[in-house]
Amino acid sequence: MVVDLTQSGYGRGDGPGATAFSSKVRLDYDPSSPVRFAVRANGKILWQSNDLSQKGESDQCWIDIQNEKQIELLTRCKDSKTFAW
Repeated sequence: MVVDLTQSGYGRGDGPGATAFSSKVRLDYDPSSPVRFAVRANGKILWQSNDLSQKGESDQCWIDIQNEKQIELLTRCKDSKTFAW
């Protein structure tokens, strides 16, 4: 999932762009393989969760995105090499 931070609703009120991104990720089911969540901008991973492998496990992130125009929210199963939301 790609989030365009230049769009309305993501500004600071005094100009374009968000300054921080925070989120909590949680598993609502028992996956067949551990799951990792990540946030990427400009091809660089800014944050990634611990491997979550059981229902109810969670992780939190808070990252500075002040200079980013867009971020990607990614999810990957540990036994897969491909990120997919």
